[in-house]
Amino acid sequence: MILRLGCQLCVMAVLVVLLSACDVFAGGSSINDIVLTTALDADYCPVDEVTTFPADRPFYCSVQASNLRTGSTVTSRWYFGEQFIEEINYQVDAGGFGCVGFELTSPNHWPKGGYRVEVYLDGHFERSATFAVR
Repeated sequence: MILRLGCQLCVMAVLVVLLSACDVFAGGSSINDIVLTTALDADYCPVDEVTTFPADRPFYCSVQASNLRTGSTVTSRWYFGEQFIEEINYQVDAGGFGCVGFELTSPNHWPKGGYRVEVYLDGHFERSATFAVR
């Protein structure tokens, strides 16, 4: 009985290693790029690329991702200088490749100065992008 249980544990350990290796060889989930844009298309991809925004417009960020798994969470955290503004979460409902879009609006004009957005995948920091309001 002990030998049989030991073999089952070995098989389970081999399966875990093989499944982990599949993620490595498949590239795993990843955030490939962040593009700041003035608008998003129907697939949440950027229509242009900008580094500055007008004070009276929303901020748009398109995150290009690979191998996303259903149920994963992509998070954007927005900052003005070092001051935290807001966190926006998106839960992936259909895995795969593509864009995840974020929009940050304000009822008032944005203050002039430097901003950044940080992107996280399932709670792990992936990338950041900086921009300014003129």
